[in-house]
Amino acid sequence: MGMSAIVGGVRPIAVEEPVGVALTLDGASPWRVLAAVGPGLVRRVGIASLEVIAPGKGVEIIAERPLLLAFDGERELTLRQGDTAAVVLRTDGPWIVDAWRVMQALVAKGFLQQGS
Repeated sequence: MGMSAIVGGVRPIAVEEPVGVALTLDGASPWRVLAAVGPGLVRRVGIASLEVIAPGKGVEIIAERPLLLAFDGERELTLRQGDTAAVVLRTDGPWIVDAWRVMQALVAKGFLQQGS
């Protein structure tokens, strides 16, 4: 949902794939993707550009201000006039829970079963 759904609509990334994606959104762009941007909100979102980011590579944030940067995990940062920023992809970030594997383990160990 949100930015992840927008990125997933144009360049899905597997959990084990060590890349990121930088998107520039533009409501007037003819390149559009249908994405769930919020609970119950499916919208067409205009994409101005897409850049695949390799680990260690930085992307300078060049855009009008104010600007809201949205990160994975619902983290956000607002840039105001005069602020500068760059984003660098790192692969030593937080661990990701593989929900499918967790569910498989719970079922295999019988933790979700009740009665006989």
